[in-house]
Amino acid sequence: AEYMGGFGLWFGATVAVLLAMEALSAFLHALRLHWVEFQNKFYYGDGTQFVPYDHKAIITPLHVFTAPEEAE
Repeated sequence: AEYMGGFGLWFGATVAVLLAMEALSAFLHALRLHWVEFQNKFYYGDGTQFVPYDHKAIITPLHVFTAPEEAE
């Protein structure tokens, strides 16, 4: 029966840590959302357009690399 006090202390500390972590998570998520919405005030879409990486445009066909014919 004497170990129940230690278990209660451990359980209470565990719950307190979990609640603190959850509160911090909620606070940081709300802060991040405010930051993202605030940054939209300063965004101008005047950059260069994104062009996806294309392997076909880079790889040269193999028939271009034929061996030169020998001079006779």
